[in-house]
Amino acid sequence: MNAMLKKRLPMAVAAAIAGLSATTLTVTPVAQAAPINDGSNAGQALVFPYYTVNAGWITTFNVINTSGSTLAVKVRFHEQKNSRDVLDFVIVLSPYDSWTGWVEDSAQGTRLKTVDNSCTSPLKVDGVNASNFAYTGAFDDTGGGGLNRLREGYVEMLVMGESDIDPNKAPPRDEFGDPWDSATAIEDGSSLFVPYHAKHVDGVPRDCTLVDKAFIATTANWTSNTNPVNYVSDPAIEHSLGGSGDPLARIDFSEPTGNPLKGNVGWLNAASGLGAGSQAIAVSDWSTQNFVTAQQFPWFLEPTFASSPDGLWTVTGVETFEGAVEAQATFNEWANNPNNGARSDWVVTFPTKAYHVDLFNEQIQAAFSKYRNSMSPVLASGIDTCDESSAGAADYDRTTCEAADDTVVKPFEEIFGKSVAEDGTGISAITVTWDIYDREENTVTFESSGTSISPAPPPTVEIETLKYEANVVQFADTSTMGAAFPSILDASGALDGANSGWASLEFKGALDLKAPGLPVAAFAIRAIDRTDDAQAYNAGYVLPED
Repeated sequence: MNAMLKKRLPMAVAAAIAGLSATTLTVTPVAQAAPINDGSNAGQALVFPYYTVNAGWITTFNVINTSGSTLAVKVRFHEQKNSRDVLDFVIVLSPYDSWTGWVEDSAQGTRLKTVDNSCTSPLKVDGVNASNFAYTGAFDDTGGGGLNRLREGYVEMLVMGESDIDPNKAPPRDEFGDPWDSATAIEDGSSLFVPYHAKHVDGVPRDCTLVDKAFIATTANWTSNTNPVNYVSDPAIEHSLGGSGDPLARIDFSEPTGNPLKGNVGWLNAASGLGAGSQAIAVSDWSTQNFVTAQQFPWFLEPTFASSPDGLWTVTGVETFEGAVEAQATFNEWANNPNNGARSDWVVTFPTKAYHVDLFNEQIQAAFSKYRNSMSPVLASGIDTCDESSAGAADYDRTTCEAADDTVVKPFEEIFGKSVAEDGTGISAITVTWDIYDREENTVTFESSGTSISPAPPPTVEIETLKYEANVVQFADTSTMGAAFPSILDASGALDGANSGWASLEFKGALDLKAPGLPVAAFAIRAIDRTDDAQAYNAGYVLPED
C-alpha cells in the first residue's frame, strides 16, 4: 500500500498502513497463513484501521467495485474500546460503481454524511448518528457508556454477495403479459431484481426504495435466548440460510468469485489545514458462501470477519483471517519537537481482538457470546463460572473471572473487563515492549559503572498501555488526532530531551504465550505545524463531555 500525502503549506501530515508500506512504517510478520491480497490492494474484505471525529477531524471513505458484477457490501463501524458495533448498513454497488462518505463530530458523537447516489439499506444513511446502544443498558460491557467511545474506532467492509445478473435486463412480464409488479413479488417471496434497480441511469439508480425493501427479513422476529441459526423462512427454499433473516436480496446474490473491493481512507482537518490519506487493508478470498443478511436486528450483526468458512453466527474463521495480518512487532518514526511543531501519534488496531476477549456470554452484541457458540450455557472452552449465582450472567464481576481455557483468549492476554483503566472502566490489557531511539545513534547515555561499546543500545521501556481494540499512542504533549483515550509514551523524556527518532513496538504478551504474534493493523501519523493559530487550536482542544 502506498501512502498518499496531501499538503497545505506550511503544514503536512503523512500516513502509511502497517505492513503494507515500504517507507514510513513497517510491520515484521512472524508467519502469514495467506497473503493479504494479490498486490492489487483489492479483496473481499477491507479494514480501515482508524476513524476519528475528535479535534475537528473528519474521516472520509471511498470504496470501489472494480468488477462487472453487482456487490452487496456490509459496512460496519466499530467503537474504539471493545469493538462493539456502533453504525451498520449495506451498500449495493452496481458494476464499476463507487461509494463515498465521511464521518464528523456531532452532539450525538459520530455522524455519517454522504452525497453519493448509490443504493443503501437502510434507504437513507446521510445524517445518521452512530449509537452507543451496543455497549449500554442490557449490553453494558464495563467499558463505559459515553459517546467518546464511538468518536474513534475502525471500520470493516465485507462483500456479502456478488451477482452476475445483467443489471440492464428489466424484470420480465408475468404469465398474463402484465408488467412486473414489486408488491406481488414481495407477497410471493420472489426476486426484487436488485441488480437492475441498483443500476445507475444518468447517474442515478433506478429505484433504491425497492433495493432497500430487498433487505427486509422474511423470517419470524428473533426472540432473545434463541439461536439465530434456527431461523429460516423455509428450509425448502433455495435461498434460505439460517441466521440471515432470509431477505429477498439473497435470491439475486451468490458467493463472491473474485476480489473486487478496493478502498481508501482520508483524514482531514479544516481548522488546522492538515490532511492525509491511505489505502484500506484488503484481504483476499475471505468469503466461502452467500452471506447476504437482512438489515434488521439481530441479522445485521452478521456476517463478520469470523463467519467464513462455516457460516453465520460462528467464529471458526477468525484464525484464518488473522493469519493474514498477524505480526510480532511494528516499527516507525516518532516526533515531539516544539521548535517546528512536529508531533506524532501511532494508531495500533487489533481488528479481531473482540473474538478473543469480548466474552459476555449472554449478550448478543458480544463478539464471542453463546449466540456464536451453539447456544451453550457457558462458552465452549470459554469462561469459568465466577460463582454459581453469577455464572453466565451478563453483568457479573469480570475482575473475578478467568478464562477456562487460554486458547480462547490467546493470542491476547485477558478478557475485556478483567482489568480496569484509571477511570474504573473495563479494558483488556496487552503487554508491549518499546525500544525507543533518537536520530543520533551515539546520543543515548546509560549510567553505568563500566565501559561499553559505542553506540550503546537504547533504553527499553516496558509498559502495559495498549488497552483497547483501536489504540492511539501519543508521543507529544497533545495528540495529533485528538484522541480521547491515548496511551502516552514520553520518548523525548526517556532520551534526555531528544525531539525525534524511531521506535520498535513488540507485542510481548503474545510472545510470552508462545503465539506467533497479534493480528494488527497500524500506522503512524505525523504533523509538522509551524503556524501559531493551528498550534493554539490543537493545544486548546477539549474533548466533548462523555
